[in-house]
Amino acid sequence: MDYQKVGIWKLRELARQSHEQHDPDAARVFVTRILDIEAERRTVHIHQNLGWHSANPLASIGEGPGSTAIAREPLATMYDRGIYTHEQHELARKWIEAAKVPPRQLLAALIHAAKLHPRAVSNTPWAKSYDHIAEHLDWYSKALGFAAVPNQKARVVVREVQPKHRNSMHVWPMPEDRVNAELARLEAAGKARTIEEHQVELIPVYKDGEALRQAGKFARVAMIALAKI
Repeated sequence: MDYQKVGIWKLRELARQSHEQHDPDAARVFVTRILDIEAERRTVHIHQNLGWHSANPLASIGEGPGSTAIAREPLATMYDRGIYTHEQHELARKWIEAAKVPPRQLLAALIHAAKLHPRAVSNTPWAKSYDHIAEHLDWYSKALGFAAVPNQKARVVVREVQPKHRNSMHVWPMPEDRVNAELARLEAAGKARTIEEHQVELIPVYKDGEALRQAGKFARVAMIALAKI
């Protein structure tokens, strides 16, 4: 059976292990197609709207723009197809949300789907190498609708101030009348004073293109397992 020609939600049923015609390959194709639909929704449908909810797609049912019947059938077909496409996108979105794939893995899987999408021709950013995408992930994650790149972490850096480098700034913001006493205490102790600094470190989500590929594979494996249930 050519699963590429089977309706996506019929394919969803064939992917279930409980289905009498279950085929393990059906689950794999279902996940590939559902990611393709979601990638399209995020990169194309959201930004271009496909015309399905334009201000006046049809002046009225049965009439074209300007209250004429000219080219009604092509316009109606596009309108109906737009509604259908929107419904498919929404169902795909809900299924993927229910899968609860970690953001890092989902982002990688969607990048893979976007790269394989027919619209990803040679002159688009999606045709770039995985290494390039991993290096410029901020742009790609935002293009796929992620509010921020996953894995931005904070860390605490502890540094020492040796006695010879101490001055009043190293005990600030103590009251002025306590500064000299604190410096004398530290000097007597003969120890370096530690200072904690809170810094935000941008940790790469994927260290390179291969890490990006692997994260996408983990996401697809998890989703295939879910599709079989």
